[in-house]
Amino acid sequence: MAKGKMSIIKSTVLLPFVSLLTILVCGGSVGVYWQQDSHNQQQWHNVANDIQDTMKLVQQADAVLMSAAASAIQRVEAVRNAYLQRDRSALYRLVQELFQELNVSSRITHFYFHQPDRINFMRVHQPDRHGDLISRHTLRMAQQSGQAVTGLEMGPLGTLALRCVVPWYHERQLIGFVEIGKEIDQELSVIAAIHQVDLHLLVDKKQLNRSDWQVGQQMLGKQTDWDAFDHHVLIHTTATDAPHPRLLPFLSAASTGLQRLHDRSIDYSHFNIISRPLANVVGQEIATLVAVQDVTSQVRQSRRAVALVLVLGLVSAAGLTLLGWRLLERLERKLNEAEERESAERQRHEQTILASENLFRSITASAQDAMIMVDDTESITLWNRSATRIFQYDEQEAIGSNLHDLIAPARFLEVARIGFQQFVASGTGNLIGRTIELWGRRKNGEEFPFELSTAAVLRDGHWHAVGILRDISQRKQAEQQLKLGFSVIEHAAEGIIITSTDGIIQMVNPAVSRITGFSVEDLVGHSPRLLRSGRHRDAFYQEMWQTIKAEGIWRGEIWNRRKSGESYPEWLSISAIFDSHGTITNYVGIFSDITQRKQFEGQLERLAFYDALTAIPNRMLFSQSLVQAIREAQRRNEIVAVLYFDLDLFKRVNDTHGHAIGDMLLQETAQRLLSVLPRKEDLVARLGGDEFAVILRAIQQPADAAQVAEKIIEVLTQPFYLHDIECRIGASIGISHFPAQSTEPDRLVEMADAAMYRSKKGGRNRYHFYDSWAVTKG
Repeated sequence: MAKGKMSIIKSTVLLPFVSLLTILVCGGSVGVYWQQDSHNQQQWHNVANDIQDTMKLVQQADAVLMSAAASAIQRVEAVRNAYLQRDRSALYRLVQELFQELNVSSRITHFYFHQPDRINFMRVHQPDRHGDLISRHTLRMAQQSGQAVTGLEMGPLGTLALRCVVPWYHERQLIGFVEIGKEIDQELSVIAAIHQVDLHLLVDKKQLNRSDWQVGQQMLGKQTDWDAFDHHVLIHTTATDAPHPRLLPFLSAASTGLQRLHDRSIDYSHFNIISRPLANVVGQEIATLVAVQDVTSQVRQSRRAVALVLVLGLVSAAGLTLLGWRLLERLERKLNEAEERESAERQRHEQTILASENLFRSITASAQDAMIMVDDTESITLWNRSATRIFQYDEQEAIGSNLHDLIAPARFLEVARIGFQQFVASGTGNLIGRTIELWGRRKNGEEFPFELSTAAVLRDGHWHAVGILRDISQRKQAEQQLKLGFSVIEHAAEGIIITSTDGIIQMVNPAVSRITGFSVEDLVGHSPRLLRSGRHRDAFYQEMWQTIKAEGIWRGEIWNRRKSGESYPEWLSISAIFDSHGTITNYVGIFSDITQRKQFEGQLERLAFYDALTAIPNRMLFSQSLVQAIREAQRRNEIVAVLYFDLDLFKRVNDTHGHAIGDMLLQETAQRLLSVLPRKEDLVARLGGDEFAVILRAIQQPADAAQVAEKIIEVLTQPFYLHDIECRIGASIGISHFPAQSTEPDRLVEMADAAMYRSKKGGRNRYHFYDSWAVTKG
């Protein structure tokens, strides 16, 4: 009867139990593989998103740099004058050095000046090419909107570049555009280095002309292979070597725009591939960025983990099945023989011990950290699954092996063995009861940092060591990246200030103290208002913050003050920092001192508009001032007069006493002319040689010009004493006036010049009007 009951128990309990164990083992293996695969895919998905975010940040930084450079160029008066006068040679001389500096420091490769109708006036990077119509989207959008436009553009030769086009205004009139661009290759190299992936940039062949593309690639010094793909061309790659030949079809498939993960196995290697379309400034997809990551080691680790789980599960299932069978056999013996009660009691005790062992094994097997035990001979007696995952040795390879020979780098072996011998002798040592960081070696020879906590266990009179190890490679990499970011901020030449949303300074870099004179303690915890110079009204700051809240960024020129109280100009960019929910968490301001640039602009203006000998306006400033005076007179219905004259007998003084005395005479003449023109709105200029001209604004009648001419003749006929030499000269003056005689500036000058020659023919030292109501003074 007992045998019948045992058969029922075996069929109703043991067989389902064995089936359940088999299902659990297989399910556990699948679960481990699924978990590893999901983890790897999620990591790759995060990397892909980070690549896209990094590209946006890099392009935003480049856009800020190029826009600032273009705006600075437009503010240089000499550059604007050369452009307005269509003096291409002068314009090239003024900007070529700046272009070379931008090329070296920021990898700027394109520099253009365009006319308002989009006809190219000059390519600084190719000065021999000009006069063609430019139809790029960035330039057309800038022409339509009147604002700066930045975005990616595919060039006619198949090159992809980030371009910034800034409209150029003068006296509220659009006079052209300044365009700066750089090839996208440098940005991709930076992104690939940050995320440790290979990036491949592909373009549909339908968008390209084969011969033009090959010419463009040769100009950039790149090797071309038009036939590498069926439908695309590879215009740039960050890989050191060319892509694996068997990887090319997968790159081509990825370039079709599929937004999903790929796990490709090539020659026993595994790669993650993902593509992201790149759009130009108008949203058209013009290229595909394919990121490739070698995940061979991760795939192999996942497979080893699955294999280990499956093997351990089957072994455990077999053991449990056998254990169940024995238990049933023991129960059978208990039912048949009452005298076996003592044996049953022993069986229960063994079950308790086995359960404890199984619990310990379960804890060690499921631990995320490696758990390793070694005896007093350095032999490994315990090796869990996490130890296999970290060091790549399976349990069979590890158990019984010498710990230090297995996982210690060669350069640490001697020290490790000396320390372990001290531990074996006393049960104490530098590692016992502490958590420290050490270097380990994987099965493939790779060295990595890990964190170790060690405890001592006394068994059978001998000291054993139990260690818990954690791989901290990723943590160390994160710490290194964080240190790198702080190093960049610390060594930046520009001042960087980070504030909270309520405007309190939280951090500044050393450049802020170097530029402003304020220490870190002076600024942190205070408002940036501490730096205000007082030159800007509240409306200026209100408009600034309205722009930041609307667009997330503001940039421009501003005056601030140093700790000494000195005001100085700076170029400032303020950006809002958003969290993952789109909420502003901080504001960051980046600024640079532009005092030297402003001084340089002032020097350029003086050289361009003032006579070097007499320090009064030259012909260029005279011409611009006359145009402005006529415009204002038209609005206000006023009269403007032009006095044109040269110095009578100046040549005789110059020939008799030399050029040095002649130069002194011209300087003294300029001072006397300034003395008879006390009004700020009037202007006296030296046009060249001994020729001078005067602009009289807002006079009541033409006769007022005659009075000024009389004063000029009077003051110039008085003797000049130059180094004890008495010199006598005079002046023959011609007068014209607006609007009765002409509304054209050049025509007024011609009329005054003609009237001056009439004065000379009439006997000199007199003035003459151009028209019939002229008054002659002898």
